[in-house]
Amino acid sequence: MQAIRNVGLFVLVAVFCGALYAQPEIDVEYPVGTPLPSGSNIDLGDNPDRNTQTVTIRIANSGTTDLTLTGGTGNFVQASGAVQVNYTIQQPATGVITAGNGINLNIDVTPNADGGWQLSITIPNDDSDEGVYSFLIKGTSGKKKKDEDCSTGEGSGYSLLMLLAILSASLATLRMYRSRA
Repeated sequence: MQAIRNVGLFVLVAVFCGALYAQPEIDVEYPVGTPLPSGSNIDLGDNPDRNTQTVTIRIANSGTTDLTLTGGTGNFVQASGAVQVNYTIQQPATGVITAGNGINLNIDVTPNADGGWQLSITIPNDDSDEGVYSFLIKGTSGKKKKDEDCSTGEGSGYSLLMLLAILSASLATLRMYRSRA
């Protein structure tokens, strides 16, 4: 009877420990395949023409039970603090990511003014130690392209005309001096 009680106690402890261990674990990747720790920045650099840029992130569940995104239907991934940027978030179809799986989603950002811009992204979820996963997407826009100040760039053509005028005047002066000599 003692042996049965000990086996029963062992099974109870094993089940309890397994229940404690069975948890979801959120992992976010950007670019896909590269871990992006919560609190990180994604710097898209300069976008001089203010074109739309797409940021593809992966939300993965490396835990042993389902991960639930708790932001609510249509608002699983949330944006706030938009400064000089328009954005669109392709929301996941469901707020549940099964153990060992993940989903990719796109965030489109379009700077709407020259200078620095930023957008804060938050992913509320039921991970016990990362229940609010957040990161910042940022960049700049409207800076000159590197070759805009180049003298060989397209212009009005006056510099070539000026060069020809100087060359003609130099040749005329040289001929005058030769004819006198």
